[in-house]
Amino acid sequence: MRIFGRRKERSLVSVHKVGGINFRVFKDADNLPFYRASKYMELQDMAAWRMTAATVDVYQAKIIEYLDAEDYDALRTLTAHVNSVRSMDATMAVVMEYVNVFILLPGEDIKVPTTEFAEKKQMFAKDPEVMDFFLSIAIIYLGLVKNLRPSIKDYLMEHQRWQVEINLLRLIGMRIGLTSIKA
Repeated sequence: MRIFGRRKERSLVSVHKVGGINFRVFKDADNLPFYRASKYMELQDMAAWRMTAATVDVYQAKIIEYLDAEDYDALRTLTAHVNSVRSMDATMAVVMEYVNVFILLPGEDIKVPTTEFAEKKQMFAKDPEVMDFFLSIAIIYLGLVKNLRPSIKDYLMEHQRWQVEINLLRLIGMRIGLTSIKA
């Protein structure tokens, strides 16, 4: 079932052929379907925290676990890693959340992003040309263009920045689909 007819959908999205794939991209945040719009509002907070909601949830659970075990060294280490991530301009995990809201793969439902298509986007992001495209779209909605260094891709791929993000995710036991990206 389609919430929008093809003509209405064409007015909401533009098509970009990258890496042999026809991606559809929402033209602006004002005309997002309800679920994607609410996810976008949630992403504004995630961007401020530089962490996804899932990362914050796991982080909170780890705090409780370490407090219950009276493992204050582990708690200090975890807090130091979180502070390092929070000092960053952006994280790849948050960028990919923006990609999941604003970029559609062929066959993807325009109304609701799904885990299945998010995983496919993670796979496609391993192609440098597709990743450049994803980043170019995400930075528009992240609002970081004025504040970031000359190239968000260079920044996000910086080995030291990337290592901090991966170390936090490993520390709290979360997996990230882009661990194959190397600086």
